[in-house]
Amino acid sequence: MRMRGTLVLAFTVCVCMVGAFGAGPAWAAPRSTPVQVVNLLGIDPNSNTVKAQQLGDWNVAIAGTPSVAQSGAWNVGISGTPSVNIANTPTVRIDGTDNIVTTSTKTSRIQLWTTSQEIAPGGAIVSPVIDCAGYRDMRFTLGASTNSADLEITIWFLTGLDWGYFSFGTFNFAPTTETITTHANFRPTSGFCHFIIPAMSDRCYISIKNNTAGSATVYDMSWVYLVN
Repeated sequence: MRMRGTLVLAFTVCVCMVGAFGAGPAWAAPRSTPVQVVNLLGIDPNSNTVKAQQLGDWNVAIAGTPSVAQSGAWNVGISGTPSVNIANTPTVRIDGTDNIVTTSTKTSRIQLWTTSQEIAPGGAIVSPVIDCAGYRDMRFTLGASTNSADLEITIWFLTGLDWGYFSFGTFNFAPTTETITTHANFRPTSGFCHFIIPAMSDRCYISIKNNTAGSATVYDMSWVYLVN
């Protein structure tokens, strides 16, 4: 019995020693293929940047004043027919049918003398300076007590360099045998002088000289009508 117990004890000790010295760390077997990383973030392999997809509305704030440069040709379209108003100038309108710009006519009527002017023989009178800047035509209607050709009207325009006024031409109150317009039978009443001239500069005036033997009166019904 003693021998049997000894053998069992010896076997038990051997088993324990084998378990103690035979156990070691567990090592994984080497891979035969390279490690693969799944691109879950959407990394661009060319620029090494992460792509993000918008979800919902984004609000982007820009600090400072960015510089914007045009790239290529720009085409700007306007819907409908807009009305364009420019301050201190006539109203500009765009015709939706003909696609043209039209402006309202600019006119002005100026009375040359507020009272009738008497001119002695050999004397002359001068009108106030007329501001005709921005106008195209000047239409005069003058009335006088005589229909003599010796009552002469001279138009004076300011030179471009403000060196003074130059004489543009002369008119008189003699009855005309010609009509005032082509294809019309209109002739001015005796004692009236009508004429149309272009506005040659920004300012002008008229002078009337009496070359008759007696006094002559220029009436206050003398006007100039400016048209653009």
